[in-house]
Amino acid sequence: GNVRLTGSGGLEVTAAEATYSGTTDVVTIPGPVAFTKGRMTGAGVGATYDQGRDVLWILDQAKVDVAPDKAGTGGLKAVAKKAGFARAEHYMVLDGAARIEGEGRVTEANVVTIRMTPDDERVQSLELRGNSRITGGTGGPQSMAARDIDLTYGPDGKTLQFAKLIEGAVLQLPGSGAGASGKRIAGDTIDMGLAPDGSTVTSLNVNGRVQVDLPGEGGGPAKRIKSATMTAAGAPGSGLQNAQFGGGVEYRETRAAGRGIAPADRTARSLKLTVDTRPRRAVTTAT
Repeated sequence: GNVRLTGSGGLEVTAAEATYSGTTDVVTIPGPVAFTKGRMTGAGVGATYDQGRDVLWILDQAKVDVAPDKAGTGGLKAVAKKAGFARAEHYMVLDGAARIEGEGRVTEANVVTIRMTPDDERVQSLELRGNSRITGGTGGPQSMAARDIDLTYGPDGKTLQFAKLIEGAVLQLPGSGAGASGKRIAGDTIDMGLAPDGSTVTSLNVNGRVQVDLPGEGGGPAKRIKSATMTAAGAPGSGLQNAQFGGGVEYRETRAAGRGIAPADRTARSLKLTVDTRPRRAVTTAT
């Protein structure tokens, strides 16, 4: 009746019933459970708390809410089959159909591991495993998808600085207009670096079955590039400006016929291809 457990670091767990074993040093909660810790609140059904390791597991129907910080940012809502919190090791695991919504962005994967700073106030990195997908948000890529995705954040815990997409990787970058789609980049793996603003892509390394789709602009043809490898670089203020493709390169331009517009279908093949682009726009030269 009205069981209340207070752990280290401000963790507080409430339930109707709990059993403690001195042999295992574990508290077991069979029914509904709720918890709070700082800006974080959560609930679920069934839980265990390992006192020796300072680890709390919500065993079913896990829900986690993080309130916004003093600046009004950093809030999120998360759900999963199970959720684990390792306070001493500063990480949280969402296990089973994990979904996180926050800052206009949706993150989904079979399992998500969130690694925190030593004070548990800011995110250092996210590890997504299985059916990983990230969509929405302001600035940066419009979407990312792969089997596994690793994300590394800046000191503020919010600004994305690096992303690694592993197996079946697809990256969608924004176009020149609001909400417009830009480059679509696919490959076996993608490594992406961003400027300090967390929005401007400054480096890309893509390996294995590379395919880059560039939309047509101003009546110009759409472009598709296939190759074995791709390396692209740019500057913080302007984004990607140059890309190098290697290994069985196929470069194709297509355009449907329209009023006053002739159809186009051109294909070029080479061992190597160098492409120059304008910020958030298509190709200016291809060699």
